[in-house]
Amino acid sequence: QLPDWVEVTSAPRTSLAPALAPARVCVLPRPINRYWDLSVAVRLYDLVAFGKPIVATDTEATRDMMLGSGAGAVTRDTPESLAAGILPILEDEAVARRCAAAARAWACDPRNTWDARALTVLRTLRVLTDLEQ
Repeated sequence: QLPDWVEVTSAPRTSLAPALAPARVCVLPRPINRYWDLSVAVRLYDLVAFGKPIVATDTEATRDMMLGSGAGAVTRDTPESLAAGILPILEDEAVARRCAAAARAWACDPRNTWDARALTVLRTLRVLTDLEQ
């Protein structure tokens, strides 16, 4: 049973911005395992673009992004740890504003666009080396 102040809402990607507008913090509670250590939830990119403070479980790829962005906190994948990450953002409006601004700034940085990520993949695969020269 959830508290009265918790609202569970389902929304397709196209409706995320209005659905998340009133949210003070967004949570990505992924299990910490080998799969999630190698991948980043695409939803994380949506949340930083919307300028939302984020609490995410401490997987390697997510940790790099979260620490680089200052958008929120990374935690263990336990309810207690997630709560410890969520509460400071819920209880302190200044913390929430700071994380939200950092998230949006990170998302707007040209080094963090989908095009920049695609170029990194292509360079890693050495597809662009001949084209760039």
